[in-house]
Amino acid sequence: MSTLTFSDITKGQSEKPQIKSVLYNRQYILYFAGQFISQTGTWMQQMALAWFTYSLNNNPVLLAVVGAASQLPSFVLMPFAGVLADRLNRHKILIIIQSLALLQAAILAALTLLNLIQPWHLVALALFQGIINAFDLPVRSSFLADLTAESSSDLPGVIAINSTINNITRVLGPALSGFVVSAVGVGICFLLNAISYIAVIVALLFINVTFLAPAKTYSGLYSELHEAFNYINCHPIFKKIITFLSFYSFGAMSYLMLLPMLVKGIGGNANLLGCLMSANAIGSLTGAMLYLKSKLSTQRFYNILSVCAFVSSSFLITLSWTRNVWALMIILSVLGAAMMFQMIGCMTLVQSEVDKNKRGRVMSLFLLSVMGSASIGGIISGAIAKDIGFANTMNICCCYGLLVTGGLIISNLYSKYAASTKQS
Repeated sequence: MSTLTFSDITKGQSEKPQIKSVLYNRQYILYFAGQFISQTGTWMQQMALAWFTYSLNNNPVLLAVVGAASQLPSFVLMPFAGVLADRLNRHKILIIIQSLALLQAAILAALTLLNLIQPWHLVALALFQGIINAFDLPVRSSFLADLTAESSSDLPGVIAINSTINNITRVLGPALSGFVVSAVGVGICFLLNAISYIAVIVALLFINVTFLAPAKTYSGLYSELHEAFNYINCHPIFKKIITFLSFYSFGAMSYLMLLPMLVKGIGGNANLLGCLMSANAIGSLTGAMLYLKSKLSTQRFYNILSVCAFVSSSFLITLSWTRNVWALMIILSVLGAAMMFQMIGCMTLVQSEVDKNKRGRVMSLFLLSVMGSASIGGIISGAIAKDIGFANTMNICCCYGLLVTGGLIISNLYSKYAASTKQS
């Protein structure tokens, strides 16, 4: 029996992403340019906001609450956003969403520059951002398929470049943010993020995408959500990936939300936080590039997914006792590489396999499995860290991650056993 590969999963697409053809397409260049500027501003604000929030009262719970507030709305809204992404013109929705994001960033900048900001403002604006993100992420993920509608073979290349841009901006944004915060303050950093949204809005206005309305008759939001859940439940690949990411993200991704606590604990400043976040992003970029160079069968990907989960979980414990800056940068780079390899692999697999008329709903549930679980886990980790400290919290997260990884390994072994029994 032949082995199922990712090239098989992409249903006739070539084995390697067609990067060259993507880079010569005006539509893609406009989209990528806008995303690069906007995502850089987003990461600048995210780092500055984390530092500013923890600096207000050195309370990890407030830090976790603000971080989670930007993600918790996804639990309620993202599945419905996925339904809308399958029904409505995703191009127009994106323009509206980015305009609202500009408004949120502008309000945050104004309150900060006028010295009117209070902790409740941070939570409220984070919730506003969370509502925006709940619609933005599934719509933007699904929009990549609309962008490549005239040349579906470009989809893997567009996904690859889009992921690369996200990771480059994760390196550039925090580094710039650390410099800006130290030089002129967090308010200017928030203002620069607001301005950056203009670039992506202008780019979207110049992109021409033909919207093809679905031929099917709508059966209601809840019915369509139920259809998506049944679709995932009957699809072994989706079911396995989403279940794993839901459990793993709950405890193994809290370290990023608590990084300001670590930096303060070793006497660092905003510049150091920016450097550590950039180191983590460099690792993520490395993980993305390693994935793009790999040619993995589905089963081998599951095996490497287990290895990446084991490595990232194990390295969490090193954060509990390491205080050397260079060692922390190496640790965070390894964490970033391991986690990004598994994330981009899972996302590419889901994007390539999903039916077109269910893409928005499935991608919303995929993203929800990561962001929703991570937000709840972040709040719990922040509460634990307040009582027992950052180091002991990382020890707990390490043990939890290893436990979930063990479950994935057992699942892989069972799948192999079931397949061999069926063949015999």
